Amino acid sequence: ERERKRKRELEKERVCKREKERMNGVGKRGLAFPLYFAGSVQQGFGRGGKTLGCPTANLSPTSFQGGDLLEVANGVFYGWAQVNWTRVGDGMKKKAGEVYPMVMSIGWNPHFDDLTEKTVEAHLLHQFEEDFYGEELRVVATGYIRDQEKYDSLDALKAAIQNDIDTARARLQDVDNSQYAKDPFFIG
Repeated sequence: ERERKRKRELEKERVCKREKERMNGVGKRGLAFPLYFAGSVQQGFGRGGKTLGCPTANLSPTSFQGGDLLEVANGVFYGWAQVNWTRVGDGMKKKAGEVYPMVMSIGWNPHFDDLTEKTVEAHLLHQFEEDFYGEELRVVATGYIRDQEKYDSLDALKAAIQNDIDTARARLQDVDNSQYAKDPFFIG
C-alpha cells in the first residue's frame, strides 16, 4: 500500500510539472506559447515514414524563431504547420500552402539515441502526394503533450506516437488552439 501511494504521488508531481510547463511556458526561460519555427525541410534519417509509419518534416535547430532551441524543453508538442511550395508549374514561384494540424517532437530522440544535435521534427496530419524536401515549412506550436521517452520496443514507441496524434487532434479543436491556424505568421 505504501509503495502504491508513493507511485501515485510521483505521478501527481509529474502531471503537475507538465501542466505548469503547458500553462506557463516551456524551457529554461519560461518560453510562452505559441512557439514559432520556419525553415527549409531537411533530409533526416528516413525512419519517420519507413520505420514508424509517421513521416516527419525535419527542420534545422536554427528554425526556432524565439532564440536558442536549447532553451526549449524537449518533448512532444502540437499546433499548426504550412508548407510553402516553390516547385509550382514550370517555374520556381512560391505558393502558400494550406495550414494543417501537426504534432512535433523537439529533442534528442532518446529511443534511437544517435543524434549529434537537438532536432525539430513535425508530422503534419495530412496525406501529401509527394515529399517536400527543400520547401519552406512554417510551424506554430501551441501546446505540450509529453516528455520524450525511451521505449522498451518499437511497437511501444509507435503506440505512443499514435496517442500523441490523437491527443493533438483533440486539443487542436479547442478554440484557444484553433485560432492559431489563422496566425499571421503563415503566408496566405
